[in-house]
Amino acid sequence: MVLLATGLRLFAGTGLAAVLGASGQTPTPFTAFLAGLTAPLLVARIAQNVSVGNGAVSTQDAQAMTSAAGQPSIMSVAEQRQQVLQDRARDVAS
Repeated sequence: MVLLATGLRLFAGTGLAAVLGASGQTPTPFTAFLAGLTAPLLVARIAQNVSVGNGAVSTQDAQAMTSAAGQPSIMSVAEQRQQVLQDRARDVAS
């Protein structure tokens, strides 16, 4: 499974670098290489934060739902996000 994922990332990065290089959207071959190198990493980072399926939560949401004592919080993710926004607004106001 890991080999398949690595192969897909390599294929996607190589394809993106080739397209960018051939179309002239990157000034040098090195910049096309960098774009091809970073694209799969960005996709993986975004995929970590996206909820998939029925009730699945990202790692960050799961950590946010756990209190400092390590016990699950009774607040929903939406309530916790609202609380964070209120805390930030309070910090900005003061």
